[in-house]
Amino acid sequence: MSIADFPPISQQLTVNEAKNMTLGPSISTITWMEGSPDNASRLLCARLRLIVNANPWLTGRLTKVGKGKLFLTYRVVDYSDEDMLSSGLFNPHPTAGSLPDLSSSMDYVTLCKTVAKTSAEIKPGSACINKNQPLTALSVFPDSVNPNKFAVMFSLSHVVVDGFNYYQLLGMLNTDSPILTLSPVRKHQIIDQAEIAMGPEAYAYAMSGATICNVVCGMMCGKKAIIKSYEVDDRKVDEEKGKFGAKAKGGYISTNDVISSSFANAVSARVFWMPLNYRNRLPDFTDADAGNYEGVITMGPGDYDSPDLIRNSLNSGPPTFKRETSNPLPSTMEAMRCRIAMLTNWTFPFFEELSVVGCTQILHLPHSDVSMVPFDVGVVYRPKKGKLAVTYFVRSIDESGLVKECPLGAEVKSADQYEGK
Repeated sequence: MSIADFPPISQQLTVNEAKNMTLGPSISTITWMEGSPDNASRLLCARLRLIVNANPWLTGRLTKVGKGKLFLTYRVVDYSDEDMLSSGLFNPHPTAGSLPDLSSSMDYVTLCKTVAKTSAEIKPGSACINKNQPLTALSVFPDSVNPNKFAVMFSLSHVVVDGFNYYQLLGMLNTDSPILTLSPVRKHQIIDQAEIAMGPEAYAYAMSGATICNVVCGMMCGKKAIIKSYEVDDRKVDEEKGKFGAKAKGGYISTNDVISSSFANAVSARVFWMPLNYRNRLPDFTDADAGNYEGVITMGPGDYDSPDLIRNSLNSGPPTFKRETSNPLPSTMEAMRCRIAMLTNWTFPFFEELSVVGCTQILHLPHSDVSMVPFDVGVVYRPKKGKLAVTYFVRSIDESGLVKECPLGAEVKSADQYEGK
């Protein structure tokens, strides 16, 4: 039997996934490794096969019926390694063309530009609807200069997973990690519960046409962003924890609270978004749920001024995660043009580094289409086990403004520069 002979299964996606998540890019990372790219390709392809056989929805396609309903349609098939190649899930494959040349000496922006819009990067959701476009891609790029180095790029459609799921699946690529089965059956009550969790005013603002206009215009017409990555300076973070920890309800603030507050203050955000994973925070959603089960805490000046205020907001729910002040959020006219910022955290306890037998991770990086920055964004990530870093995409301030306000250490420039750290 061919794959097409198996009966299709369709899962209706949530309203948020159908309307909002189709507008943005996929979730992708690039991990530089030392070792044999051929051996790594063989091992990673085999791991991907195990992951896909446990989660066949990763092979799915986006299909739209009528005006609004969007479905994830897939077949339950026992995939072979050869199927990984022919299906387009593992690159390079026959229909994808050749992958671009990468070098571990490339700086971050050049690296992202080189892989953007290739078969290694899953297309935005809107470009995949009712088209035979894969939603999963795993690629191995041999270093064009050093035969004993290579880059691994893993890309998933943001329509069908959020960052939590992404790193669950990335972690499963590790040689000794357990293969988990995640449920693709959508819990549509997330829409009503997210409105309660965010609060009616914040939910209405985030979902408004004025806010979407602001985001889309910023992405399409905004000025060129400054893009820099820095390690987090633990000493500076500890100083802030000493200043503000006792002021927070519960007497504790996190490193992420410190980084978030410093970034929002640095760019003078009118609106600051902190993404919040609802799994195990709201009762209906667990680690076994695949999909977009996250929202944001929406803050303004007075809500993010110090890290204890952010911690208090995080501790205020459920059912509603409340900001510290009652200052009004932007009106419709202001929402169309006000300064938005967001800091998203891509560190999770179940992923510290990519582990492939016979290979060593050099540097792990978040990938982004650097030409499509919607507003000031910071991404917290682990460049290597035991280390934290942030990639900043900013238009509102220059590099000196970041260095002055944020707890930054050494700049992360390239895999070659980072090797041995």
